Amino acid sequence: MGQDGAHEFGRTGGGGEHARRKSGWAHDESEHDACAIIANVKKDGLASHGNVKRTLEALVRMGHRTGEIEGEGDGAGLQTDIPRERWAKRLEATGLRGKLSARSQFVVAHLMIPHEHRREAEEIKRRALELFEEAVLEVLVSEPARVRPDALGPLARATEPEFWQVAALPRTARGLEDRRIFHLTLRLERELPVHVASLSPNSVIYKVRGDAETLRRYFPELSHPDFKSAITLGHGRYSTNTDSRAERAQMFSTLGHNGEINSIDRLGREARSLGIQLPARASDSQVLDRVVESYMFDYDLSLMNALEIAFPPVWSEIARFPQELQQLYRYWRRAFGALAQGPAAIIAR
Repeated sequence: MGQDGAHEFGRTGGGGEHARRKSGWAHDESEHDACAIIANVKKDGLASHGNVKRTLEALVRMGHRTGEIEGEGDGAGLQTDIPRERWAKRLEATGLRGKLSARSQFVVAHLMIPHEHRREAEEIKRRALELFEEAVLEVLVSEPARVRPDALGPLARATEPEFWQVAALPRTARGLEDRRIFHLTLRLERELPVHVASLSPNSVIYKVRGDAETLRRYFPELSHPDFKSAITLGHGRYSTNTDSRAERAQMFSTLGHNGEINSIDRLGREARSLGIQLPARASDSQVLDRVVESYMFDYDLSLMNALEIAFPPVWSEIARFPQELQQLYRYWRRAFGALAQGPAAIIAR
């Protein structure tokens, strides 16, 4: 399936070290990695626990595709539908109506407070909740996720972030556009030392430094029968030469990526030139995820159009298209350059 890293770095696209310093983007050229991915989608659209269970089992079976450091998995994650039945019970436990979780504008955020900032966690949460309120979101539930730290290996425990969950509803009858929710993600990252794993009215992400079995054991709610999803995307990370952190594990908020990026440096610099805010200490796949999200939410492109721009067809393939399509793809190639091309498998929602 290729590698979630790059074989060609640095000067591809020009600019060199000076351009990297000027743009505020730099990448460690010694980093290389590869991964396992799975997409499990029910054709009937009906959420089930079996969908989640089978995806976890498949990730476990693909353990040979994922990396490890001193016997610990390098990272694993799932993207699922919001488990609305579970959230209904959590709302009822706080005295709220469980049916609120069925609303289309019910928003769930999964935020990770890095290990080095856990002493400041309460202040970070206080300010984050203020940002939710300023975004016209009424917070219904705010609490740490139920986790089992003993499922982690020694390395993961030493850098374990706090996994924090927030559920909210818009205060306006019209709800919030996806763009405004995306901009709340950007503001949280910009103003606070947090990693926003997911913030969406549709999906949630669970991830951990470890393998798929660690993921299942660390988040016990994933094994609960009322945790249901119709779409489950899974990723097992292989990157033994990169900084292994739970925050860098995939899935990311929109996609999972297993492939090659021809120039990680250029991808980052081109993203900066478009005014795209990149996450702190981002991996190449994380940068790609943010680029695709920005195309969708800031430029009103569909997911498929965004991916077509990020991964355009190669010239020999374009030459076989109808003339009008050739002109379109040549325009995109010249306007944006080969930002992320290379052999790749992408799962995205």
